[in-house]
Amino acid sequence: MSDLDRIITFIQNWAGISDKPSNPRAISDDVPEGIKKLNDKLGAFWDVLPFPFSPAKLDHNTERGLFRVQDMIENPRVEKSNSQDFTTLISENQGVWHFYYDDKHNLLYEGDWTWGELDSSYSPIPFPAKLDDALCFTLMVNFFFYMDNGVWDDTSTNPEDVWPNDITVKLWHHPSWGYFKGFWTNSDGNALLFDGMGLIRK
Repeated sequence: MSDLDRIITFIQNWAGISDKPSNPRAISDDVPEGIKKLNDKLGAFWDVLPFPFSPAKLDHNTERGLFRVQDMIENPRVEKSNSQDFTTLISENQGVWHFYYDDKHNLLYEGDWTWGELDSSYSPIPFPAKLDDALCFTLMVNFFFYMDNGVWDDTSTNPEDVWPNDITVKLWHHPSWGYFKGFWTNSDGNALLFDGMGLIRK
């Protein structure tokens, strides 16, 4: 199972999203495989409210939806190519950075990147990760801030940086997103740790 498959399954299980869309959402065959997976499994979040499901543990009443919380995962059914023929993949909520991909599905980046070691750039440059990694990062950040009625235990202010004993399963991490250890859960999949931010449980 790929990292992206693992993240999608984690979100589906937590949110209670088990059914595939009853009406397949047509997208181009040219889009990256990761986008096809999102469209197949979670593509309702690109639709207009109300969503065709009511996830028990998500704030599904928000107008933004899971793909428009902290960062925006662009709808593949809407043309987002720029003058250089790069297609927009993800945009930060204040527009200070963007991810793109080219016709070979290479990941490109532009703007201010605060956690990595890249200098600011305002023309797309190669980013040292795969496209699926950008989707994993964005899905987990958005999901972390999207969960409804969670209990927040702030571990970031603990001077001893105590790691909860039951958080032993790594969901995703990539060295290009430096300075934090990624996203982790427990063996039951009902807790989520975003290193440096805190812990949310069901």
